Amino acid sequence: MVEAAVKALPPAQDGKDADPALVASLVAETVQRAVAALPVAKDGQSVTVDDVRPLIEAEVTKAVTLIPAPKDGVDGKDGVTIEELRPIIDETVAKSVSTIPVPKDGRDGRDGVDVKDLLVVEGGELVATFTDGRTKVLGQFRGKDGDPGKDGVNGADGKNGADAIGFDDLTEEIEDDGRFVNKTYSRAGQAELQVRHQTKTPIFRGVHDHARTYLPGDMVTRGGSVWHCDVECQGPFNGDNFTLAAKKGRDGKPD
Repeated sequence: MVEAAVKALPPAQDGKDADPALVASLVAETVQRAVAALPVAKDGQSVTVDDVRPLIEAEVTKAVTLIPAPKDGVDGKDGVTIEELRPIIDETVAKSVSTIPVPKDGRDGRDGVDVKDLLVVEGGELVATFTDGRTKVLGQFRGKDGDPGKDGVNGADGKNGADAIGFDDLTEEIEDDGRFVNKTYSRAGQAELQVRHQTKTPIFRGVHDHARTYLPGDMVTRGGSVWHCDVECQGPFNGDNFTLAAKKGRDGKPD
């Protein structure tokens, strides 16, 4: 950029060379202004050449316009060449650029930090250890233990830590009508719980009797057909309470 700007200078005139010291001071001042105009480096973000180029180019162009036009050379020597200015420019640019803070590695303006280890401590909390030595509690990782369980049948408290009732401690007894089953749960020979179950097993109850109470599963005959009781009922026969199971056939012919 500097070379292109110098080439744009008008031809030497009046037999005088340009003052190298003046040119060097202008270049140094220009580069310093360009460096000062750079945005402050952010941690985790590097400054690229594309970021710096527009600022330096603008400042150098502005400075070159202030350089006095060289006059014609004397004793066969033209004005100052770019080769004579290059060492001064290189030194000045290197010195100024070296003052730019070097950005740190990391993200979003912070130094890079990684998780070194994860540990579940007493109480079930998850703790993270970072590469910079810091630790942080991330939260509850494991729930607390529940209350001790209870022995016994259907949630009843056990006695002195005794085992719960097993299948060997169960007895069943069917009542005379066959519709109900009594179950008895015992522990150490002592009955502790009795349950009465109603079954729906088909049981034939004979001809329908309006004075009798029928339960679901009872089978009756009426008019030569067999009917299944669907709901508990009593009284005169009602087809809404029964389902036809076997329809009466035709009467046979006499011999």
